[in-house]
Amino acid sequence: MTVPNRSALTLEAVAEHFAQWRDNKTTGARIPERLWREAIALVNTYRISQITRTLRLSGSDLNKRRRQLTSPPPTDAQEGRHTFVELDAPLRIRIGNPSHPERPGWPREEG
Repeated sequence: MTVPNRSALTLEAVAEHFAQWRDNKTTGARIPERLWREAIALVNTYRISQITRTLRLSGSDLNKRRRQLTSPPPTDAQEGRHTFVELDAPLRIRIGNPSHPERPGWPREEG
């Protein structure tokens, strides 16, 4: 299957590519990235509702893919990744136990 030049893509051509893929796909197969890119390339020419109805796509999935292609890569914090920071053990004791004898400024209980 040949993919036409991006400027020559029409909704009908992309619909045919989706139909060919659907005819030959295995159960549970995900839509290939090239088909998502073709569908997204139509957004400047056709209405979203027209694209999603013709290609049988979810509007929210199409918009999510558009954002992924047009937004900068997320930072570690945005992806929920955290950097491990090791704390000094005595510092942890002093912070976690205010009555510890090494903690300056805290009165000791006389017993």
